[in-house]
Amino acid sequence: MRRSAEDQHLLAPLTAACPEMTQRAANIRAFASAKTKRIARQMHGRAGFTLLRHRILLG
Repeated sequence: MRRSAEDQHLLAPLTAACPEMTQRAANIRAFASAKTKRIARQMHGRAGFTLLRHRILLG
């Protein structure tokens, strides 16, 4: 993900104050991505975005 210079300026003090939260956010993002991919593979194109969204929110 690309961040603008203004975003970097705002993000730097936050990550310096709490570096473990940055790592935790990265872990959560990776888990959510893997979960979405797994559900999409299980469905294998049989349904649209609405059902995919429903399964993610319920799962």
